Amino acid sequence: MIKGSHNTMSYLPVRQWWLRPFRAWGRCQRLNLRDQWKAGVRHFDLRIKFDDDGTARFGHGLLTYRCSATPADVIFAIADIARTTRQAVTMRIWLEQRPTATRRAQFSAWLADNNIVARLNALGIAYRIGHKHTDADIYPDLIGRVVETCKQYDHRWHFLMPPVAWQWEQRRIMRAVTATGYDGIVSQDFIA
Repeated sequence: MIKGSHNTMSYLPVRQWWLRPFRAWGRCQRLNLRDQWKAGVRHFDLRIKFDDDGTARFGHGLLTYRCSATPADVIFAIADIARTTRQAVTMRIWLEQRPTATRRAQFSAWLADNNIVARLNALGIAYRIGHKHTDADIYPDLIGRVVETCKQYDHRWHFLMPPVAWQWEQRRIMRAVTATGYDGIVSQDFIA
């Protein structure tokens, strides 16, 4: 089974000051990227949003995250770590906003300008690139089915649960998934 992190970059601080009180509802990870890797994560769920000026950023729902690196830099850093450690990695790169014609064009241009697909192909990284609000993939799906355990429960109330309860819940869900015989990618909230 491949361990994945749902909304991988949601540990980052929120950019919009007026949305900071709602961070708990959009946060799916506590560990930074390095610690997620150390915890065994090999599937990364990267959600891309665009500012009004066309700048690509990480986001989740209404929230946009502050990150010192660009999304393309993060994607290639993960790919480079996978190459140097000879670890198999998969990525889901998703347009997190409604796929209007303008946003789709921005996303496609961003992918092309940063040579995302060609570089991931050259590095042997399996990926899925698409839009959040449709099941249509922009490129062929190279990773197949991903089970998102976060959909089994309401993660918005995690801040009311002590970490031990959260870990117990994740283990319970993983036992249920394992019992089905599924051995593909399992994307989880709050990797421990």
